[in-house]
Amino acid sequence: MSGRSFSGTTLVARSIAKSFGPKVVLDDISVLLAPGRKVGVVAPNGTGKSTLLKILAGVEAADGGVIELAPPTATVGYLPQEPDRRVDETLMAFLARRTGVAAATHAFEAASAALADGGDDADDAFSAALDRYLALGCAEFDASVGEVCASVGLSPRLLELRQQRRLVEMLCSQKLQGGLPVCFQQCH
Repeated sequence: MSGRSFSGTTLVARSIAKSFGPKVVLDDISVLLAPGRKVGVVAPNGTGKSTLLKILAGVEAADGGVIELAPPTATVGYLPQEPDRRVDETLMAFLARRTGVAAATHAFEAASAALADGGDDADDAFSAALDRYLALGCAEFDASVGEVCASVGLSPRLLELRQQRRLVEMLCSQKLQGGLPVCFQQCH
């Protein structure tokens, strides 16, 4: 996490349940993601790992249970194993979009322009946009992604590739296998 401290962020999930029709996928699952801890979810295929991660990230609704974030302003992002890349989108742009950084940056820039123009309630909108921009680490995003790539041995060239086929070829050439189904971006 690029040297930033997220020492006070906790995710607690209690009694999570999920079914698809008659098939029960998750039943009474509880999870504590404590500050500074790393957690791996390991189980056979089809047992609900991705479903659990989607529920924790708010991408999918649980049938039952409770999820709490402390502080409540923390953000949980989900990066699917099969990305929904857009045509001509770089990997960096994909990551920014999927983590909420692109939207927060756009909102911050729009709020900055509105504040400069002296629009009604522009100061409140700017304050909210600035808080979100800072909480997500938008200013450090590019450097953080670069650090993560370097730490796992990926070429920085991957971040600017636009063709998904070429990206896959480069990832395979670097012997990267599997996926990263979830990314917790915690804010303080």
